[in-house]
Amino acid sequence: MMKKFLLAAIFLVTFTNVFAATKKAESSNDSDSVKNEEALTTEIAEDEAILESIELEDKSVDTDAEQENKSKKKTSAKKNSSKTSTKASVQSSNQISKKELKDIEDLNAQLVDDEDQNPVFMEETVRRLPPDLDGYDHPLVEKYRKQFLRTGGRKYLAAMVEAGNLYWQYIREKIEEYNMPHCLLYLPIVESSFKPTAKSRSGALGMWQFMENSMKPFLKKTEFVDERLDPWKSTEAAFLKLQDNYKQFGDWEIAIAAYNCGAGAMAKVTKNNPDKDFWYLAENKLLKSETLDYVPKLLAICDLMQNAEYYGLELPEEEDIEEDAFTYIKMTGAVPLSQLALAAGLETSDISSLNTALYRGITIPGYELRIPTELETTITEALEKIKDHEFSNAHVVVKGETLWGISRTYGVSVDAICQANGISENSILSIGKTLFVPILK
Repeated sequence: MMKKFLLAAIFLVTFTNVFAATKKAESSNDSDSVKNEEALTTEIAEDEAILESIELEDKSVDTDAEQENKSKKKTSAKKNSSKTSTKASVQSSNQISKKELKDIEDLNAQLVDDEDQNPVFMEETVRRLPPDLDGYDHPLVEKYRKQFLRTGGRKYLAAMVEAGNLYWQYIREKIEEYNMPHCLLYLPIVESSFKPTAKSRSGALGMWQFMENSMKPFLKKTEFVDERLDPWKSTEAAFLKLQDNYKQFGDWEIAIAAYNCGAGAMAKVTKNNPDKDFWYLAENKLLKSETLDYVPKLLAICDLMQNAEYYGLELPEEEDIEEDAFTYIKMTGAVPLSQLALAAGLETSDISSLNTALYRGITIPGYELRIPTELETTITEALEKIKDHEFSNAHVVVKGETLWGISRTYGVSVDAICQANGISENSILSIGKTLFVPILK
């Protein structure tokens, strides 16, 4: 009798809940339906547990102590079941087959899988590799992360992979050599979009955007060569400068920000705000806007590009080019790159793109011309066919003249004359020697 009474009670409560849940479901949206199905699975399992408990109780020997324990179990089970009974309906145990139960469980599992397989974030299936700088989930970083996840941002990042193909491997090697944060691999994107000849409104040049007043002692500039425009030399120079910043500030985020605004400007800010990190300075707007956005933008790009699959980004494969793909020829004279390319049967860009530091398009004695290894023989043979460039201004040395005096006469630097003629500043000028004076327009 006790079993029948309890079965009838459960059926009555369940029927009432079915009716109430059905009315509520009619006005609910699709998301409520998913929740209802999940709750349904839970309640079915719990109600079956109650019924199984009752059946086992009928088969056992009824003692007073056992009856008391059974009563406690039933009460506890009913309390657990009541948490979800208002959200879903359930029929009596003999009306829900095992097959139907399994179908519902499979449906719920599928719904969970569909929710996890988000087209942008796939946390459950792809592991996110955090950037090796602090603050990568800061709201300022999130702002740029959202921007780059838009259609235009995705196309831009894909283009940056291809733009950096000449330099990825070299930059990685330098990061490892100097033991620096991996995020710096992406700093040329923030600086110049990997353009070796990029020029800012303030006059900063090259892939790493050095100002002329901040390039020493890392890089040199002459009348023919500006090493800020050399992607390889400027990469090493940038890392040396960043290392100096880190030694000064002891904080990589601040060191990187100082690369943007200058170590002197950053020193003033940190002096007035000792022991504060970059994020404190940014949140309190103690930095100029460009510097405030500089580190967050870098972190967003780093996070997205090293976790492309996690964010659902489709990026092309990097074409890592080994250093031995290129070689160098030490020039003995002044040779226009256009003339060299013509003699070698090449496009001028085949040579100039690897020697962007030659901003006048002409070599100088002693310059190491960077060329593809596979073209070494072709270019060497071409050099043998052409004469060195002769500048329109030739000066014949007379008694008592010095390089300094000659440079003043023509309004060029001593260094320019030395480079054009392959001599040093300490060279002794012999009377009658012809010097080419590099006056280029």
